[in-house]
Amino acid sequence: MDFSGYATDLVLGGSPGDLFRRFSSKLAERWPAYLQNGADHRSFDFGAIVLDPEGDRGESEVATFSRDLAMEDFWEEQGYALGADGEGPFAVFYKPFRQFSVKVDRGVEVGTGADWHDSFILVPEGFHVSLVTPEDPSSDPFSGWVRDVLIQSVW
Repeated sequence: MDFSGYATDLVLGGSPGDLFRRFSSKLAERWPAYLQNGADHRSFDFGAIVLDPEGDRGESEVATFSRDLAMEDFWEEQGYALGADGEGPFAVFYKPFRQFSVKVDRGVEVGTGADWHDSFILVPEGFHVSLVTPEDPSSDPFSGWVRDVLIQSVW
C-alpha cells in the first residue's frame, strides 16, 4: 500500500497522555465507541502514555483512531482515505521535542498585533505531533474537524 494521508505538524508543551485524555472525550462526542490502536478507547490507559526523556528522539510513537471495526478494515485496504460517509481513519504520531529555542523566520500577526519576525520561542520541554488525516484539513470538513478538535484539546 502506498503512503496516503495529509500530515499536520505541531509542537506542544505538556504530556501526550493529558492531550489524548482531553482529545478522547471530544472525539467520543462524534464517535462514542471509537477504537484507539484497534481497541475500545474506553479501556485505554492514558496515564500509560509517557515519553522517555532519554529515549530515541527520532522514533515516533503512534496512536491510531477509527470509528469501528469496519473502518479498521477499510484502513487496511485503502489507507488514510475517506469512506462513502465522508469520514476516515487517522493517526497521531508523537515524539519528544527537546529544543530550547525555535527561531521564527517570518513575521506572524497574532491577536496582539505582535511582530514575531526574528523572535525566539522557548520550548524547554514538550513533544512533536504529526496528525495524519485522510485529506487536507483546510479543504476537507472531516479532516478539518479532527485537526480542530486536536488543537482544542491542547487546553
